[in-house]
Parts: sequence; C-alpha cells; structure tokens
Amino acid sequence: MLFLAPNIDAFISTDLEILQRKYDVEPLTWRGIASIPRLASRITKSDIVFSWFAGDHSATASLISSALGIPHIVVSGGVDVANMPEINYGAMSAGTRKALPTKVALGFATIVLAFSEFSSGEIARAHDPRVLRTLYLGVDTRRFSPAIVKEGIVLTVGQVSAGNLKRKGMEPFVSSARRLPQYRFILAGKGLDGTLDQLRSTAPPNLTLPGFVPPDDLVKLYAKSRVYVQASAHEGFGVALAEAMSSGCIPVISNMGALPEVAGDVGQKVTFDDDEELAEAINRAMSMPASEGFRARKRIQENFDLDRREEGLTRIIDGLIEDR
Repeated sequence: MLFLAPNIDAFISTDLEILQRKYDVEPLTWRGIASIPRLASRITKSDIVFSWFAGDHSATASLISSALGIPHIVVSGGVDVANMPEINYGAMSAGTRKALPTKVALGFATIVLAFSEFSSGEIARAHDPRVLRTLYLGVDTRRFSPAIVKEGIVLTVGQVSAGNLKRKGMEPFVSSARRLPQYRFILAGKGLDGTLDQLRSTAPPNLTLPGFVPPDDLVKLYAKSRVYVQASAHEGFGVALAEAMSSGCIPVISNMGALPEVAGDVGQKVTFDDDEELAEAINRAMSMPASEGFRARKRIQENFDLDRREEGLTRIIDGLIEDR
C-alpha cells in the first residue's frame, strides 16, 4: 500500500499506524511537482493507494492509479472541501486553482472516505465521487482518560495564528476568560506567527497561553481539565474535542460543522462568534455535575473509539483487494 499525504499530522499518523499493523505500507510525503516521478513509480508497485485529503497530491495519484486500474482511497472532509469565504477558508472558496485538484481527486478516486456526515455533505457539494462513504475518525480512549480528580480548568487546544483566531473560536474564548475571572483558562497550541505573543501581551491574569504542549503533557492536561471549549467556525470532525471528551471534559461547542455530531447531547452548545453566549455556556458547564463528564467519555467510547476506525478501514481495504 502507498500511503500519500501532504504532511503527517497527528490524526494522519494515527491512520498510518493502523494500516501498518496489517499491511505493507510505504508512506510518501508530497513535496510538490518534484514528487511526481517518485509517486508514479511507487503507484506502479502498489496494490492500493491511500491518500489523505483531496488536492494536488491526491489528484495526481487519482489520475495515475485510475489509468492503471489500481484502487485509490481518498480521505477528505476538511479545508480541501470547505467553502467559507466569509472567513477566507476552504479550497472551494479559493478559486479554480485550489478547487480543480480537489474535484479531480474526488472524481477519479475509487472510494472517498468522509470522516463525518457533515464532511460527507461538503464533499458531495464540492464534487460527486464514484463512491462516498462515511467513516468517523477515532480516539484512543485508553490513552485519553480522565484524571481521578478534575481541576477547575477551561481548556481549548489549537495552533495559534491570525486565521485561527476566528476559525477556531479563540477570540471569544479569550473574551470569555475576561468575563469569567473566577475560572482558570488555558489556550494550548503552537504559535504559527506573532499572534501568540500578541495574545500574551493582552491576556487577562486567569488565561495561560503555554504555546506548544508535548503530546504526553497534553494528555495530562486534558485529563485534569473540567471543561473543553471548541467554538470553531468550521470543523470537519473535531479530533481535539473527541480527545477532550474521552478525557472526561464537559464540552462547550459552537453549532458549526461536525461539532454537534461529535458532542451529541452532551455539554453546552452556543451560536458561533457570540462572546456573551459562550461565557454563559462555560459558566453553566462548570456548574454541571461530574456525571456529565462521564457521559462525554461514554459517548466517545461508544461512537468514536479508535478500534471502530481500524475495523472500518480494514473492511474497506480488504474488500477492494479481493475485488482486484
């Protein structure tokens, strides 16, 4: 199997690890058009191609694998099919240069895998694939588990940049910290530009911005936090939300993207970009009983455990290999 991606983020590496447990997998990171000769050579030696996201890399792989009769799975549902010009986000809102490769990748793929029902709808609006299936992302619920004693921490996680201030709901999160000085707020995430330093210079005393948090330390931070906030404008799934809920955090989410799909009826939901409503919801969540955190964890265990992702991927891939 050839495993193709533009980068190997944490949630992408999770799929890579799953597939490596059963298949002979050769990963390839796309480096632009210079990667085409190596990509073509590797496809000819593969029984199946597995690509993360629709774009230049998977469009090229879709055309080559389709011509050779080699099955190609494309996982999609994020920025590659988003269309939100109001926040300058998404390949579908960025003009033909970005949209065309996405359409080619989706149109020539053997199977397109959406990672939520919301993302499935966005894929269908971007282009009509031959076969479109939904297979949720998964969380290792054994690793992401609650601490014995929760602390009064309100947490959100995400890379800090000018664009993410709006898209990830960081602005209303910071505003909520000012409105609720009785609680400890933490915004954890690597700074991608000067935005993190700007936030630190104006942050209220109850807001901590540690920057990048190593994975093992982040697990511990989820475990001891009481409330997790994901007030985003767009989420194709919401891995951080699922990790936090698996860790027993009570979710406070916006009514956007796949966030309501992941959280279900647990925690609090608010209108996107409403500072006052978000602060009120956080205050209510902090007053909810510990049982709400148990409900959050149970929802992830029952619907988004990593074993479900592994079983689904294995079933789909084995089916394609048998049909060859």
